[in-house]
Amino acid sequence: MNYSLGPTSRPRGTLVCKTCQTRIASRKSVLSWSFRGYSGKAALFTQVSHVIYNKPSVLLMDSGAHTVEEFSCETCSTLLGWRIVKAHEWPEKWKEGYSVLELELLDEPDSSVSPSPSPSTPIQQQIIVGSRDSGSDYAEREEGDEEAVDHKVVAFNAYLQVASALSMGHRRATSDMEARRPKPVGPRAITPTPPTPPRRSVVVRA
Repeated sequence: MNYSLGPTSRPRGTLVCKTCQTRIASRKSVLSWSFRGYSGKAALFTQVSHVIYNKPSVLLMDSGAHTVEEFSCETCSTLLGWRIVKAHEWPEKWKEGYSVLELELLDEPDSSVSPSPSPSTPIQQQIIVGSRDSGSDYAEREEGDEEAVDHKVVAFNAYLQVASALSMGHRRATSDMEARRPKPVGPRAITPTPPTPPRRSVVVRA
């Protein structure tokens, strides 16, 4: 995928801002469709373009606290999602550097399908994490796709194997397709609690 194209270029599988049709991301850079945002369904992308980032803030999601940078469309300033700068819980570290896009705010030109896939289509689950039965170490790609494999995608699949052994059902990330809640709560802004200053011992001399 050539991300040096202009904001109005529309290669196959391009997702654009619904307000101004500026190109934002590609289906080929999706890691997971099973996220939720402020407006509903969301997806995790390895790369987004033509956006403007805001200052970092802390969001509390179902999977824990994350330091994020919200971003807007550079053309119309519509808030489209956020980039995960830091995950404050170790099992969520694999998300760092990736971006969550609000699918309700995106459109796919020249296509009869919605930006978010139908859960009933088997291939759309394999696009995210690869087929567990086939043992694929990379997300399944369309025929003829020559895009280079992102090393973080390989790390993501390795994380899934570790996470399945560590998470015993007490807490699952919202990106775990087998443990998704029917209507998970969207992210909420929180104010970090300031650290408690250390106590100093006082020596009383007679």
